Amino acid sequence: MAVFTKEVSLLTTNLIQTITGFLPGEENYNLCFEFCRSNIKYHRYLDVDSYKVTRSIENLEIKFKVHSQPEKAKHLKSATEHFLSLGSNPKSDSHYSVLLFLLCVSSSPTNAEYTPPRTRVCPPVAPIKDDFDWSAYLMEGIEIPSFSDTSSDDLSNLTDEDTSDKQEEDLSHSDLGEELSDE
Repeated sequence: MAVFTKEVSLLTTNLIQTITGFLPGEENYNLCFEFCRSNIKYHRYLDVDSYKVTRSIENLEIKFKVHSQPEKAKHLKSATEHFLSLGSNPKSDSHYSVLLFLLCVSSSPTNAEYTPPRTRVCPPVAPIKDDFDWSAYLMEGIEIPSFSDTSSDDLSNLTDEDTSDKQEEDLSHSDLGEELSDE
């Protein structure tokens, strides 16, 4: 960010006051403000390495298992997978940035008190009865031909011999195709 705008200056002031409690004009406030301004103006933040974050989470899962806390390991894995699948762009840099932040601010996760998450039980939903006759509605205006009169059909004149001759002729044509493909 080449220009330190008034909006960024105001947000930096609010950040310093919220985190430290220093008021403008104090010596420590001025030091904090100059530090923030310098970091914002000349930042060199690298993109998050998703491989390193994934490895850190896997190592934390292993650590939980070594410390006989398999419930924590299982929940960490499922929560991470769920979090990474959220949003329109799953497994984005934003997701990994949040995970890296959480890994950095966590302190002694094996000593933290663990309470398993509550499972939400949804009451069963009764199926909705649909008394509407969909088949009649969808078939409205469509005429189904009657098949009771087969005398006008051209196939009714065929005998069993005619159909068997036609099947043999079809087989001989398929044999020729196989012979040609073998060469």
